[in-house]
Amino acid sequence: MRYMLKKNTAEVIRKKYRNSYIVEKVGLCTSYVSQIMNRKRAVPKNVAYTFTKSINSELEIEDLFDRVK
Repeated sequence: MRYMLKKNTAEVIRKKYRNSYIVEKVGLCTSYVSQIMNRKRAVPKNVAYTFTKSINSELEIEDLFDRVK
């Protein structure tokens, strides 16, 4: 199962956080985070989970991501 960042969510996150913050917190490479933020890449559940928790520990995956096939 893969997850794609929601469009409105991507815009809100982009305004609040820099990609470098997410790279540092999650431990992913810069280009991978950029692809996630620009909705060019669907990610597996474990990446969606760590990405979500790096933004806010109270959020769930479904708050930031849509399920895709």
